[in-house]
Amino acid sequence: MAGDSLSLPRSIDFSVVFPSQQAAFAFCDEIVESGLTLAMEGWLAIEAEAFGGENDGWGCFNMNDLPKS
Repeated sequence: MAGDSLSLPRSIDFSVVFPSQQAAFAFCDEIVESGLTLAMEGWLAIEAEAFGGENDGWGCFNMNDLPKS
């Protein structure tokens, strides 16, 4: 089997773009205040839109490339 098994739990990184640094910081403040540790792309899109932002993809590390603990 080629690639990384998506059956393994992992953190997902979402990319969101904003028209200004001020809008990006306001969005970050909103996320921190919400206390989220689990981010969902749909929710991020709704929250980002309020600050003029939009989702710009997602990604994660290949679990096979991470050091074994």
